[in-house]
Amino acid sequence: MNKITESTKSSLDKNLSAKVRWTDERIKSGMNKYFAEYGRFPTTTEIDECNYLPSAKQIQRRFGGVVEMRKELKLSGQHDFTTGKHSTDRANLIAKRGLNVKNKVAQYLSSLFGQRKVQRGYFLSDDSRTRTDFFVQDKSGGFLVNIFYPKDVHNLCLLYTS
Repeated sequence: MNKITESTKSSLDKNLSAKVRWTDERIKSGMNKYFAEYGRFPTTTEIDECNYLPSAKQIQRRFGGVVEMRKELKLSGQHDFTTGKHSTDRANLIAKRGLNVKNKVAQYLSSLFGQRKVQRGYFLSDDSRTRTDFFVQDKSGGFLVNIFYPKDVHNLCLLYTS
């Protein structure tokens, strides 16, 4: 017997949920259920992963987007996660996570090439915007290192396609 992964099960459930008639009350109930489970309302990505909510695409077609849906259904709390506390908290978490990884990479590169051969925040031009995380001097002249540390595969794909 084949074992169904949680991801596959979620996809199957989502396909079945496409046949559900999504009334405002059913959507609001699903949003409140998510809130009860996680202490906040879901992001667009999380909506797509949730089997008791319609797809984010359905919400986009029906309401004009997740922000508009939250407003129209009069859900409590912040409606727009791209601004305010949620956005600030996310940016701080990303910065902290990125700094931790950069410090580990700096230690690793220094252990291989020596601390004096590893330059952090190396500018590629005089415009003060075009830079790389590290320039490492080696026998061939040097090489650049840029670090990308996305939270999950979804965000990695967004980096890759942008």
